Amino acid sequence: RVVSLYLPCWPTDRIRRKAGRPPEGDLAPLVTALPDHGRRVIAAVDEEARRLGIAAGMTVTKARSLAPELDVVDADPEGDLDGLRRLALWAGKRYAPIVAPDPPDGIWLDVTGCAHLFEGEVPLLKDILRRVMATGTACQIAVADTAGCAHAVARFVPSGRPNVVEQGATRKALSILPVSALRIEPGVADELRRMGFERIEQLVAAPRAPLAKRFGRQLYKRLDQAFGH
Repeated sequence: RVVSLYLPCWPTDRIRRKAGRPPEGDLAPLVTALPDHGRRVIAAVDEEARRLGIAAGMTVTKARSLAPELDVVDADPEGDLDGLRRLALWAGKRYAPIVAPDPPDGIWLDVTGCAHLFEGEVPLLKDILRRVMATGTACQIAVADTAGCAHAVARFVPSGRPNVVEQGATRKALSILPVSALRIEPGVADELRRMGFERIEQLVAAPRAPLAKRFGRQLYKRLDQAFGH
């Protein structure tokens, strides 16, 4: 059983926590930015910036046109990754013997055989959520039979509560999710949608050979990983 802990605003939450700033809400929207061919491009956004229509890949100039009060901080990818490693080490000491960072915005935990120590999977996940959120870090969490399924559900089934995919229910959980939940490149997901593949169940039902020829082996590698084949 694998847990995926998703941290949707990890870079900006980490900046606020490190600087001792209060949680978002009473502050200006916060983003991080990287230089790109003489301009600055958004690398990560907090929830308030996202609500205003600001997204990663947008130029800082365009973002400021949407939010003149925007707070822009230099991105620190190495610091973000180091923070994920430290979070994984903490989780490994408390919850599971096998953990790993899942860059850029999550960690994995193999909790097979661990849930009984917390009186079940739901209490285990609730404890993780409570402790991580207490640090001012936004998070979503899911547990499933496969890492790919847990990853998809944590990110595409928004919930303030633990998402538990029961044993043997992987196909049911994945079928209605969008194809982008498969950890494929955004360009591949966009092209699949243009071809009419909105949900994973449509991809499963389609003949493999034509799509594998067009998109390469990675597409079906991710699909098979998600289903545990």
